[in-house]
Amino acid sequence: MFTFRAPVIIIAAFVIAALPTPCVAQPSATANALREAEAKAGLGRWADAIEQYQRILETAGDELVPVQPPVTALGQLVGGSVFTVPWPTSHFIPARWIAHEHISRFPPTALKQYRERIDATAAKRFEEATKSNDDGLLQQLLAEWFNSHSGEDAILLLAQREFERAEFDSAERYWRMLLSEGNGLRYPDPRTSTSSVLARLILVKLFRGEFEHARVALKALHENHSDAAGLLAGRDGKYAETLEALLKDPRQVILPAALADGKEWATFAGNGTRNSLVGAGLPLYWPGPHNWKTLMPAEIGPRVRGMEKPVAPDHPRALAFHPVIVHGRAFVADAMHIYAFDLLSGERATVLDLRKSLAIPGIDPRLPVRNDLRYTLTYADGYLYARLGSQSLRPSRDDAADGPNESSSAIVCIGPITDRKDVAIAQPWALRPPKAEKDATVIFEGSPLIHENRLYAVIWKQSGGGVATSVVCYQLRGTDGPPELLWQREAGKPGFNPASEARARHDMLTMAGSTVIYGTNSGSVVALYARTGKPAWEYRYAKNERRPLPVGRDLCPCLFDGSRIFAAPSDSDRLLCLDAFSGRLLWEREGVDIVHLLGVVRGRLIATFAGSVKGIRGIDVISGGESYPEGWVQHDGGGVTNFGRGFVSPELIYWPTKDGLQFLRPDDGSPARQPVPGPLGNLAYADGVFVVANATEILGFVSDGKFEPRSKEAEKKPGSRQLIDNRGALKSYDAWMTLK
Repeated sequence: MFTFRAPVIIIAAFVIAALPTPCVAQPSATANALREAEAKAGLGRWADAIEQYQRILETAGDELVPVQPPVTALGQLVGGSVFTVPWPTSHFIPARWIAHEHISRFPPTALKQYRERIDATAAKRFEEATKSNDDGLLQQLLAEWFNSHSGEDAILLLAQREFERAEFDSAERYWRMLLSEGNGLRYPDPRTSTSSVLARLILVKLFRGEFEHARVALKALHENHSDAAGLLAGRDGKYAETLEALLKDPRQVILPAALADGKEWATFAGNGTRNSLVGAGLPLYWPGPHNWKTLMPAEIGPRVRGMEKPVAPDHPRALAFHPVIVHGRAFVADAMHIYAFDLLSGERATVLDLRKSLAIPGIDPRLPVRNDLRYTLTYADGYLYARLGSQSLRPSRDDAADGPNESSSAIVCIGPITDRKDVAIAQPWALRPPKAEKDATVIFEGSPLIHENRLYAVIWKQSGGGVATSVVCYQLRGTDGPPELLWQREAGKPGFNPASEARARHDMLTMAGSTVIYGTNSGSVVALYARTGKPAWEYRYAKNERRPLPVGRDLCPCLFDGSRIFAAPSDSDRLLCLDAFSGRLLWEREGVDIVHLLGVVRGRLIATFAGSVKGIRGIDVISGGESYPEGWVQHDGGGVTNFGRGFVSPELIYWPTKDGLQFLRPDDGSPARQPVPGPLGNLAYADGVFVVANATEILGFVSDGKFEPRSKEAEKKPGSRQLIDNRGALKSYDAWMTLK
């Protein structure tokens, strides 16, 4: 017996060695318990298997465990003990979903035995959920009793609600659970007909504007389910005929685009998904030269500390400021202030000076910045939020026991923000990081994410010799005081600067439906449920700690688009496309240095690149291809150097470069019009005004017609010559640049 197993073990070792090894997951008691339960089910010991699966669901359902470790089959070859050694893996999800997937493959008799144990409780929970109209209760039902009879009812109700909210990707995900084929979790024996589900998936394609894909799917429905009928899109009849009528008249399924409406630019990349897609209000003409230019209030000139050299204003790392545009003003923050700039005149006002209430030592106010500092803000529901304080993430060198030190930070709230520029803006509260053990340093990172009256942020913590980052969630209380901490979840070790500098570029979160996404830039992308902070999934990749950060690489949080998460971690040369709901890797590109993920438009991810071949590319979101016609690459020779963050619209890509602002067509990357000369900086657009932040100035480019509502007001005010002059200058340039 031993003579047979030895070569098998050797073969197994070679098989494991040949597998890709982005990271190694150590075995856990829960992962082993899942394997044991699966083994019991394989032997037909259904009662024992059900008992063990239920115990996992009740006691360890939220623990992240590896998905499909490749040693499962090898363990069967060598006697069943191989799963106790480390295995190569990348994808981790809560144990409950692996348990549900295993149970869904039970034979009918075993599934009936399992349901006899859970159906009554699940039915009661479903009744409570429908009465309260609470999606959270439905999702909790699926998390605990997915394979119950009520599980199908919850899936159908969630899919319908998501569809009605125009959350088409989420609706599709739920409906696909009722199909027997495909990847991901599948309900075992749905009562809902396959034709009904397929018809609804075609309806989703129509509402997403994917008419060619819908036409292909409809042909298959005609061939395989021509007589299937029921209620669909408010019509009772054959599914194929109903869908054919909608396809012939697309106006019936066109909804207002789920894009930024052009009225506000609320945070970094325009919104919490970090998908800088502007869909309305963009002018057909570039306004010409800037209408106003205002200096940021800071010392300008060379540093004198030690041998420190000044950073050139045209160096990409000097672009520190990312504006927010709301209520007729652009707001910009630095380490200790928030400034407001009038959109029409550029007049600057200081709306917050944190030094008056929290004097933090060690702040370097001089411009241009160094060390890749990035200043961001977030606007939501009438209030503006900014992370102020310590510029670098490192322990304090100040031995003072009390009072602020150079590692102090705060999230401040100001507002309400209104159109009244003559009214002072209040500061309702300032939030300090959660308290930690003595001698620990805790610092907030980038500006917070605001969603459904909750505030989400990243904190950096050093205690003893260990460093870790966590995601925190607070319940906002309006002006009644600082928000209340709801949950805190550690997310791993933080990113680093290869040059051994204290890290100054702060990480930011991304909102993806019901989850918060955190790209740690330290080996993993993590998804947490926004409501509870429990882990939804984690994807781990191979990081390169010795890899130098390419010059020009910039702040690049994860980007969410419908059913996909795009991540370009700074500690790796990879571009990852992950399934937003499960964290499963859909595709990846290696050997790339991403500067910015700008947005998704017309089925392509628009990204800018540094490294040996600079430029911009349109990458197919389904395949990851960049060769035409799937995608495209725009560079000339060594490529064009990116200079600032741009954005995209359905018609144009606005790409700031060292050579000027480029306007590209999203279909093929070709130039749509002549570029605006000269380097600009970080772009934001709202309310008819392009706001540009370079290393030391904020510039305003005001579109034609924007001055019209203010012209009479300007003429009535003595001395208000700047508004009138700008209006006249604008008209002389209103046809300078047109779409070809």
